Amino acid sequence: MPLTGFLHNMNTGEIITKGTTGIAGSVLAVLSPYQEHMEWAIQVLGGLLGIAVAVVSLYHLLRNKNKK
Repeated sequence: MPLTGFLHNMNTGEIITKGTTGIAGSVLAVLSPYQEHMEWAIQVLGGLLGIAVAVVSLYHLLRNKNKK
């Protein structure tokens, strides 16, 4: 059966739903082997963000203390 006939029998909502499902499945299939690496990267970035917040907080604390 040609592809145009297949699409002709589906309404727009079905095409969008099946297309979105297909894309999501493909993305998950590609990303799943790298799950541990992504988790590690997220943890490292979270730690770096925490350090940055601590440094900025300390800077503001010391700046406000020196103004008094």
